[in-house]
Amino acid sequence: MVRCAGLLERYHITRHYLGLDSCVIVSAKYNSATDIVLHRAILFAALGKVVQRHPALAVRLCDEEIGAPAFVRLETIDLSQVVEFSELDSSHLEEVIPTEFLRRLDTATALPLWRLTVLEDNTVVFAYHHGIGDGQSGLAFHRALLSALDEVDTSAEVLPILHTQSDGFNLSPPLEECTKLSISLLKILHEIAHLLLPDSWSADFFAWSGNPVVIGPTLRTTVRIVEYTPEETAYGPGPRMDSFSWDTAAKLSATLQKHFVKSKEELGKKRAAGFELSNIGRFPTLQATSGEHGALKWSIGEMYFCQCDAVCGAALKITWLGHHEEAGVSLSWGEGAVDESLAESFFVEFKKTVEALLASHAQQ
Repeated sequence: MVRCAGLLERYHITRHYLGLDSCVIVSAKYNSATDIVLHRAILFAALGKVVQRHPALAVRLCDEEIGAPAFVRLETIDLSQVVEFSELDSSHLEEVIPTEFLRRLDTATALPLWRLTVLEDNTVVFAYHHGIGDGQSGLAFHRALLSALDEVDTSAEVLPILHTQSDGFNLSPPLEECTKLSISLLKILHEIAHLLLPDSWSADFFAWSGNPVVIGPTLRTTVRIVEYTPEETAYGPGPRMDSFSWDTAAKLSATLQKHFVKSKEELGKKRAAGFELSNIGRFPTLQATSGEHGALKWSIGEMYFCQCDAVCGAALKITWLGHHEEAGVSLSWGEGAVDESLAESFFVEFKKTVEALLASHAQQ
């Protein structure tokens, strides 16, 4: 055993175990300067380097069923069991992503807590358990894979079985060991009052939050994606900070913690939110350089971020990911969370509004 799961990790592990969530997805399209296809040998060689550098990719869960989950190192990983090659391309991502959400990771087997689906146009769909990473972890994976691809020796024989190294194998410590998680007495009283007082007394009782959480949990999700390129976006220089204010960041963190509402698995009850916006920032622009053996030059094109949370999450979820000089946006909703016609209409109006905003800004 590497270590026991931390508090936040146990939360996500439990949600997955109960069938209320499946995975987080960050997809990226890989471009080769020499039009090389990401075939099995190249990808497996690069993945071998990535897994050795990131231990979280080489663990599985144990004791999940008794409520005391822990991470165990996998001595070997059969990459052919976690990497799939599809005949579809990135134009079918709106079909591929919901399909991935329906496929919960099998935590009862000796497989890692992630998998890859490689599309025909070198788009790599990285799906992983929320217990080993958040949205930023998806960016870190693609950054590591991009770097590893530039180091691949195409002349070397590559086997699908990867042997992990036990020396120096350590996971990052759980969140509670890295930061202070204590809560105030006022927060405790607030939560007690929230449990005892009528729901109609809460400030968000009359706020729209889509349909109630479905009684029979389903991970069926609809996903719509759109990309905004530099040609569609005018840049107007605005004020910049000369230095980063840690005091402001600390105040923001305190405010967020103060208003944090513990997620409740309340099937059949009102959802906590109608909308949820997740922005994991910008994928760093890396200079594509010739690799160790001078054979490959890789870069990353369009990227998208999406998370399941179809059962108890917000009715409509918008995720944003910047890459190069572009932005990938996705809108998703779980089956039964909101009327399909309303969600589709919202997506159409969302695109129109953003396009109008970009057009008006370009004219200034």
